[in-house]
Amino acid sequence: MPGNQPPGGSKFRLGVFGVFGNWYPLSESESILEPPMTTPAMSDTTTHGIRVGATAYYLPDESDPDHDEYFFGYRIVIHNTSDLTVRLISRHWDIIDGNGELKKVDGDGVVGEQPVLGPGQAFRYTSFCPLHTSWGTMEGDYRMQHDTDGEQFDAKIGRFWLTTERTLSNEQPDAS
Repeated sequence: MPGNQPPGGSKFRLGVFGVFGNWYPLSESESILEPPMTTPAMSDTTTHGIRVGATAYYLPDESDPDHDEYFFGYRIVIHNTSDLTVRLISRHWDIIDGNGELKKVDGDGVVGEQPVLGPGQAFRYTSFCPLHTSWGTMEGDYRMQHDTDGEQFDAKIGRFWLTTERTLSNEQPDAS
């Protein structure tokens, strides 16, 4: 169960802090392969009881700046704070690059799934976004459906930044 600190206080436990600051324990078979966040901003938006947190990070090893190819990873946490069970049906993204070019992306579910979230449950995933500029933004919405009556609604994904810039607060320590 997520909380504000690792279970057991100062004892070491395998887990991660989510974008909302909650602790999510991991089993020993799970691993964290994403690089540390290198972008300064995140979004946290609640619509109809669906809270969506988003943050992004630059993927320098996959990028080729000499050919204007930049890749960004992003993390999403979708938390159902309502009293109803919902299913994520589809997604819509508005992606704007540093030149102001808008790209719309629509599709079924997320990362090949259409997760069902009961009251209090959360779903998290990571994905990536390519750009031809060193910065941009993403925002959009998830089409959700109540399990009880089939009513559909859009849960907003607030705007967040994709950037190669690093901030002082998330600079990585020198390995030497």
